[in-house]
Amino acid sequence: MTPTVLAAFIEACRDAAAAIPSRVTRSGHPADGPAESQLEEALFDGLSARGIPRNLLGARRLVVRHDWDPVPNGIDFYAWERADAELALAAELKFDDIEQRMWDLFKLLAARKLPGRPDAVMVHGGSWKREKPCAELFPSEPGDVVTIDTLALVRRNREQWTRDLRYRGRVLVAPRMVRCTSHLAGVNLEAFPRYELRVITVAPDSEEVVQFAEGWPQSD
Repeated sequence: MTPTVLAAFIEACRDAAAAIPSRVTRSGHPADGPAESQLEEALFDGLSARGIPRNLLGARRLVVRHDWDPVPNGIDFYAWERADAELALAAELKFDDIEQRMWDLFKLLAARKLPGRPDAVMVHGGSWKREKPCAELFPSEPGDVVTIDTLALVRRNREQWTRDLRYRGRVLVAPRMVRCTSHLAGVNLEAFPRYELRVITVAPDSEEVVQFAEGWPQSD
């Protein structure tokens, strides 16, 4: 069922670009961008419309308890193969702040070890006009694949990783090489045209791993 769930999820992301409405801030002013809760709601609706029951979908309650100590917060969005069975998909969702996606990357790579070996998906919406840290994780064309070296990624983005380590959670181990495959790109949110949605799956590209100590990768 996993390929079906992944395909449905990608199409639900495409539909979300049209479905997410404009919104106002608490002060009553038009918001400059969408909220992640809007994307989450659109994904629940989109997957349900494609025949995946809502009782097989969840958000933020499932926690990765291996390869991290302390553990990070719950996975943003996930889908089960069937009730009380294996996991089909785990996803992290974010608008803006692409520089924070290293944290999500390592969290999802750990999530791939959960029962069912779920597809690990990163969804990101924002402007891609300027080079930003971690943007290399998201190819600009569907079908494109990039391979990322974990050590090099953290070294290039040391400043940001230092900021990330202010949060609770410490990754202990991660694959040395990571394959990022684009499934959706070039799709703009209708209500927020400057936001382009990109969707990738991530997976180890080799058996070699990197050990972390106090949050930092240890090289030989």
